[in-house]
Amino acid sequence: MPPLTGLDLEIVPERLSLSLMNAALACRLTLVNEGAEPLRDFTVTADLTGAHGALSTAEQLGGPAAGAREIVRLPLLGPGEQHAITADLRLPLAEAPAIRQGQAALFVPLLRLAFAAEGHGRRTATVLVGPPGQNGQVQPVRLDGGPRVVAPLAARALP
Repeated sequence: MPPLTGLDLEIVPERLSLSLMNAALACRLTLVNEGAEPLRDFTVTADLTGAHGALSTAEQLGGPAAGAREIVRLPLLGPGEQHAITADLRLPLAEAPAIRQGQAALFVPLLRLAFAAEGHGRRTATVLVGPPGQNGQVQPVRLDGGPRVVAPLAARALP
């Protein structure tokens, strides 16, 4: 099965809401098929998790967990065709891996995505999301600050 190549992806995180129960990420994804072949039965699945030293690299960067939500299914994404998606993903705060730094509880949101098309392999992407810092860095989010909306946000694709 040939790999899923030629797919250009732009991710714009719009809002991270923290409630007493959940972290909710709203984002826009723009997909462009820059390949020469049409992508048939094209799907995107996604989930939201958090980075943590106790998790393996594969767990953090290997794509969404089994049973992740399908956020789009397209019968066809033709060569040169562009498709925009709005996604809202939730993570129960009880499942958010917190990083302790002194008295602070920090959350480093990871948006994990998987792309698949009939006759092509699966491709994954992991994006670090958080408040923008200096020099293009993405900052962690404090979990101990109570319910709020975190904006603006920055995104950085991880290798």
